[in-house]
Amino acid sequence: MELKLTKEQAGHLESLLDSYLRDLSHEITATDNPEFRAGLRARRARLAEVAETLGLLLRGGPAEPENESLAAGKPQATSI
Repeated sequence: MELKLTKEQAGHLESLLDSYLRDLSHEITATDNPEFRAGLRARRARLAEVAETLGLLLRGGPAEPENESLAAGKPQATSI
């Protein structure tokens, strides 16, 4: 999948993700249900990957993390 954003849009998205991830961490801490907490942690991990990739693209870093996740079939990042 390819998503085209302007730098301004990508910056807003990055800010939104950062804010949501902070709020999600607080929600995880306050959650008593272990299954729900596990789901929130999984969501946080997936969104943190998106935020990291977006940050790398915005700052001119490598678009594709150099680890084995690409070999495992995870989607590759596209440039903005």
